[in-house]
Amino acid sequence: MLTKTQAEDILRALIALPSEKIVEVQDFVLFLKERYVGENAINESDFWTEEDLQDLTAAVLKHADQTL
Repeated sequence: MLTKTQAEDILRALIALPSEKIVEVQDFVLFLKERYVGENAINESDFWTEEDLQDLTAAVLKHADQTL
Protein backbone atom coordinates (compact mmCIF):
# COMPACT_ATOMS: atom_id res chain seq x y z
CA MET A 1 0.00 0.00 0.00
CA LEU A 2 1.25 3.47 -0.88
CA THR A 3 2.00 5.59 2.17
CA LYS A 4 1.53 9.34 2.32
CA THR A 5 5.31 9.83 2.51
CA GLN A 6 5.87 7.65 -0.55
CA ALA A 7 3.19 9.54 -2.49
CA GLU A 8 4.77 12.86 -1.53
CA ASP A 9 8.24 11.64 -2.57
CA ILE A 10 6.89 10.41 -5.90
CA LEU A 11 5.05 13.68 -6.51
CA ARG A 12 8.20 15.71 -5.78
CA ALA A 13 10.14 13.57 -8.24
CA LEU A 14 7.41 13.92 -10.88
CA ILE A 15 7.32 17.69 -10.53
CA ALA A 16 11.00 17.81 -11.45
CA LEU A 17 10.43 15.94 -14.73
CA PRO A 18 9.64 17.49 -18.12
CA SER A 19 5.98 17.09 -19.09
CA GLU A 20 6.67 14.48 -21.80
CA LYS A 21 8.45 12.28 -19.23
CA ILE A 22 5.47 12.49 -16.87
CA VAL A 23 3.35 10.81 -19.53
CA GLU A 24 5.96 8.05 -19.76
CA VAL A 25 5.87 7.57 -15.98
CA GLN A 26 2.09 7.33 -16.06
CA ASP A 27 2.21 4.74 -18.84
CA PHE A 28 4.77 2.71 -16.90
CA VAL A 29 2.73 2.83 -13.68
CA LEU A 30 -0.37 1.67 -15.56
CA PHE A 31 1.69 -1.12 -17.15
CA LEU A 32 2.92 -2.28 -13.74
CA LYS A 33 -0.59 -2.13 -12.34
CA GLU A 34 -1.90 -4.25 -15.19
CA ARG A 35 0.94 -6.74 -14.81
CA TYR A 36 1.03 -7.17 -11.05
CA VAL A 37 -2.43 -6.33 -9.78
CA GLY A 38 -4.54 -9.42 -10.09
CA GLU A 39 -6.42 -11.73 -7.79
CA ASN A 40 -4.63 -10.33 -4.74
CA ALA A 41 -5.35 -6.75 -5.68
CA ILE A 42 -5.58 -4.16 -2.96
CA ASN A 43 -8.73 -2.10 -3.00
CA GLU A 44 -7.46 1.22 -4.32
CA SER A 45 -10.74 3.09 -4.16
CA ASP A 46 -9.45 5.37 -1.39
CA PHE A 47 -6.04 5.88 -2.97
CA TRP A 48 -5.06 6.02 -6.66
CA THR A 49 -8.21 5.91 -8.77
CA GLU A 50 -8.12 6.74 -12.47
CA GLU A 51 -9.53 10.15 -11.56
CA ASP A 52 -6.73 10.62 -9.00
CA LEU A 53 -4.12 9.79 -11.65
CA GLN A 54 -5.71 12.22 -14.09
CA ASP A 55 -5.82 14.95 -11.42
CA LEU A 56 -2.19 14.26 -10.49
CA THR A 57 -1.11 14.39 -14.12
CA ALA A 58 -2.97 17.65 -14.71
CA ALA A 59 -1.49 19.23 -11.58
CA VAL A 60 2.05 18.14 -12.43
CA LEU A 61 1.75 19.37 -16.02
CA LYS A 62 0.35 22.70 -14.81
CA HIS A 63 3.20 23.08 -12.33
CA ALA A 64 5.75 22.15 -15.01
CA ASP A 65 4.32 24.78 -17.37
CA GLN A 66 4.49 27.43 -14.63
CA THR A 67 8.07 26.64 -13.63
CA LEU A 68 9.66 26.08 -17.02
